[in-house]
Amino acid sequence: MRTRTVVLVALFGVAAALIALPTVSCGKKDTPMFSDAEKTARATGMIDKYVAAWNKKDPHGITTFYADYAKILVPTVGTFNAKSYKQYLQQLFGPIAELSYQATDREVHLIQSETAGIKFRAWVIMRSTSNEYVASKTWIDWQLNWTADDEWKVAVENGTDKLVVKDQLLTVLSVWINGWETKTVEKILSIYTPDATIIESDGTQYDLSGYGDLLTQKFTDIDTIDLAYLRFHLDTFAWDEADVSFQLLSTINPLGGGTAYSTDNISWRLAPSGDNWLVQRQQTDNVSVTDDDTAADDDTIDDDTTVDDDASDDDTTDDDTVFD
Repeated sequence: MRTRTVVLVALFGVAAALIALPTVSCGKKDTPMFSDAEKTARATGMIDKYVAAWNKKDPHGITTFYADYAKILVPTVGTFNAKSYKQYLQQLFGPIAELSYQATDREVHLIQSETAGIKFRAWVIMRSTSNEYVASKTWIDWQLNWTADDEWKVAVENGTDKLVVKDQLLTVLSVWINGWETKTVEKILSIYTPDATIIESDGTQYDLSGYGDLLTQKFTDIDTIDLAYLRFHLDTFAWDEADVSFQLLSTINPLGGGTAYSTDNISWRLAPSGDNWLVQRQQTDNVSVTDDDTAADDDTIDDDTTVDDDASDDDTTDDDTVFD
């Protein structure tokens, strides 16, 4: 009986000792390590780190922000996971000499303790080694998941409302050409800033009002105008200013008959107006003019091969009264 009692006492002593030992957890703590406010702050801080990775042209650094299972939608390009997005970025950055990435209009909110949403506008300028500029603005929406490693990862990225600057500038050019071809002075003037300066090939400068008067006068003697452009190029670019150049081919049919052909090099300096662009300065340099008319002669190089029968000869080189 004494032996049984001693054994029981010993067993109770071992049990008590085991209970007193510190608890060793094999898993995560049940108590959250970070409050919702701290998680929100961490999500906010992700944006600057992400921007820095882009400005370093670092595909690996960029894709560390995404979960392996992430779905990444790049407008006009396609949908990627983290691995394929890294490959896409490697190809994208290959010919890029300079890159500028900015994030504005930032919004961060906690949806639940384990999920968050981020929205910002990405402003990207890339200049290639061949001096070609590509610039765009895109709204970026992120859905974030909180991971077992106590950090946020992007689970879904949606890019929306992408504006490619070169496409916008070509739209400006399209409006301008349509204005000329329809002889609509108001449409032509709509692409310029109110304080625009227009410099003609002879060096004459016009403000917007004077240029409108010049166009109105020109169109009174013109039947049809057909324009085409070549070699449109974004020469320099910043978000507050852009320089473009192009060659303009004009075919003009005066009311009096005949056809005039001209080639001009045109350069524009543009300024942003909201999400659009307007021309601040226009410079025209004439390359050639050829006029095969036999009536009203208004060209600068007259190649008529018949007797000069102009009623009033107002060109700058031909003042003959016999042959050209």
